[in-house]
Amino acid sequence: MISVIVPLYNKSKYLSRCVSFLNRQVSKNFEVIFIDDASTDDTFDVFVNLDKNFDFSFVKNLKNSGVSYSRNKGVSLSKYDYIAFLDPDDIWLKKHIECFVRVINSNDVNIIGANFVYLEDGIRKYNTRLKGNYIEKNYFEKLVKGIVILNSSNICLKKSTFLKEGGFPVGYPQGEDIYLWAKLALNNPIYFIATPSVIYDRNASEESKKPPLKPYPIIDNKEYFLEKSKNKENFNDIVTYLNMVDHNFFKKIKINKIKITGYKPNYRFKLISKIVFHVITLFPIEVINYLYEKRK
Repeated sequence: MISVIVPLYNKSKYLSRCVSFLNRQVSKNFEVIFIDDASTDDTFDVFVNLDKNFDFSFVKNLKNSGVSYSRNKGVSLSKYDYIAFLDPDDIWLKKHIECFVRVINSNDVNIIGANFVYLEDGIRKYNTRLKGNYIEKNYFEKLVKGIVILNSSNICLKKSTFLKEGGFPVGYPQGEDIYLWAKLALNNPIYFIATPSVIYDRNASEESKKPPLKPYPIIDNKEYFLEKSKNKENFNDIVTYLNMVDHNFFKKIKINKIKITGYKPNYRFKLISKIVFHVITLFPIEVINYLYEKRK
């Protein structure tokens, strides 16, 4: 019923854990397509020696082509009408697939997101503590509030919906996922499963720690989102989210002292950064800490 796409690139140290949790899935209504993006470590040797009690295929790209290419390729090779994605360094609890199957069998939905917990330094933190499943119609409002509805290990969607939106944008080393989720959310409500069934391992998330080499695709295509959403009720939430992404990107390139040709950040972000710099320069850290504690 569900085709699971697992992109791999030098992830051999996480493969055993990944396969182990796939083996534990209560529902067996799935296939797994592993796409190795020309890894230079021992990914294949580790993989072939792991016991697997599910339907799977392993495909290796001829050259390193990026995670978007790998995920898109996995979808093109899939045999089921629904697809899900799993990053090999994240964890699916044993009823994750079963939760998706139940929703698919009882609801006519294009996109499903499962709640998850963050794992960092051995500490688990809930993404959100919602009490029941529901249909999310304003994805962007939740993002502005810090609640993540979709990520690259908690989503399940119709393959036809994925293909209609063009899949993941190829050629972007970062931000390819949030771009696609935003495109999907513009035109589709999302069925959100409140019970967490995914563990997002922040310690293992290496891509998010790398300095950006180019603007995220959602920044490059900001005008597309503004045009598509100008008559929507949640237009202000969408604008706020786009500005948040731009701001976060701007902070990353400032911290890493990177200049990116053609990138022009929102002027307000430059101004805010200058103000913060001068505050830190003028006031001792003890004063800043005191003011912060008083604020709380």
